[in-house]
Amino acid sequence: LDSNTFISEPAPSPISKLRNQYRWRLIIKHPKIKVLANIFEWIYDKYSVSGKRQWAVSMDINPYSML
Repeated sequence: LDSNTFISEPAPSPISKLRNQYRWRLIIKHPKIKVLANIFEWIYDKYSVSGKRQWAVSMDINPYSML
């Protein structure tokens, strides 16, 4: 990561619970999409437990809405 990277603190999503699952939001900003892709890959690899799916990770590039 470099000085162009912004990572917010985790916060509950505006809709914090959906289908009996809690949801959290983390905002990551960087001017280069390749850097964002590498960060997402690292997060996915770190929090995907082999054989069990305890975390669901999704990414929205240039979201239309923050809800």
